Amino acid sequence: MDFIKKNLIMVISAAVAVLAIVLIVLGMMKIGSVKEDFSAVNSQLTTIEDLSRGVSVELEDGKRMNLIPTEKIVEKIKGLSAQSKAQGYKLLERSLKENIGYNPQTSEIKRKILVDGIFPTPISDAQPWKFRNEYRKAIDDLLKTMQAGPVPSEKEIAEEEENVAQDLGFLMDDIGGGAKTTRRAAMTQSQDDLKIWAVVSAAKKRADEIKVYCNQSNLDIIGEVYTSTGGTPPTVESMWWAQLSLWLQQDIAHAVAEANREAKNVTQSVVKRITNLGLMHGYLLKDGYIGREQSQLPESFTGMVSSDHYNVLRFSITCVVDASRIPQFIDAMYKQGHYVLYSWSIADIQDIAADKNVSSYGGMKLNNLYDYGTAPVVELTTYWETYLLSDFYHWGIVGYDLNKETNKPVLVMYDGKRVEVESIEKRDNLKGLMPKMIRAALSGEDMQRR
Repeated sequence: MDFIKKNLIMVISAAVAVLAIVLIVLGMMKIGSVKEDFSAVNSQLTTIEDLSRGVSVELEDGKRMNLIPTEKIVEKIKGLSAQSKAQGYKLLERSLKENIGYNPQTSEIKRKILVDGIFPTPISDAQPWKFRNEYRKAIDDLLKTMQAGPVPSEKEIAEEEENVAQDLGFLMDDIGGGAKTTRRAAMTQSQDDLKIWAVVSAAKKRADEIKVYCNQSNLDIIGEVYTSTGGTPPTVESMWWAQLSLWLQQDIAHAVAEANREAKNVTQSVVKRITNLGLMHGYLLKDGYIGREQSQLPESFTGMVSSDHYNVLRFSITCVVDASRIPQFIDAMYKQGHYVLYSWSIADIQDIAADKNVSSYGGMKLNNLYDYGTAPVVELTTYWETYLLSDFYHWGIVGYDLNKETNKPVLVMYDGKRVEVESIEKRDNLKGLMPKMIRAALSGEDMQRR
């Protein structure tokens, strides 16, 4: 037991490592199963197409003859082809559904765009301003989802001091008489005690009101979108990075809320404080990076980079957690979608700086206004990798279907429209979702890398 106490962080790191390996293996098995199923469908389609062209047979004299199917058999072959294609589309749809949280029955989708008519190009000059307003609301909603809040401010501590003074019957008036100096010194001591009491009381009150310490300064916010004023609206590219960052932060917020679901307040929470969310505003490529700024996140052991079918993005989450319940938070993140934990670090919370907004009160230096409860806590930084399927993020496709009359694939779009195409790979008739400049760079056209 003494060894565990002395080496708590090392033991926790080992436990997290084992859990991460198990989850990664399970995730890869899941992805592998989808690939195997889809390979089987492709094999069926190949066989069916071969049959439709005829079957080559060897005759007794050694010559070969191609037997052409009758019209009746051709119709049956078409039926088999349609069934196999439909099966393949269902597999694709299952993967897409998990990636973007789409429910075909209700047409509900987790990846909601803040403002319609904003991507790939705003349909009016008013749309960017609407986007800015909705973005501000969405940032506030992240905090509401987590039931988050900051430590008490200086104003709130001052108000608590007045409340405590009234409750305890403190008299703040100057005292006259022969014992004036002595009494004044005693009163000064009492006032110092009162300030300390007020700080402790305000901190406890805030801890009872919320489930996790976090404010806007701890979130990932695209400044030029959030603060756009005057006659210069945010660009469509900056709005895309804001939207993408928001989607991922919504998953993080839901994971935090899930991990803290049973808690009544911060002292009972698994995740007690969010100190930083570090998101890439761009995508990893095989031979570079494209985005707003170069990623500073560590490399991933997976070696995954963007391809024609998906984009790869990484991010970090730094938070204060209950040391014994780290796996609950990691598991909650995995439930949000296609995420892989590829690295992590754990540190003592004494290394975390005090809140910059409230550094002193009434001449007293405040080292900590955070009430984490009695459970041992650590600062946990996790590094994540996510895979964003191009069919949605590039093109706005949320599902696939088959026109049974024409036997042609149908793409189900984000806006509810259904587009029949010659091939599921065809995108000629789609306007797309991702801004054209970013999409062109990802496809290798007019590449602009940093």
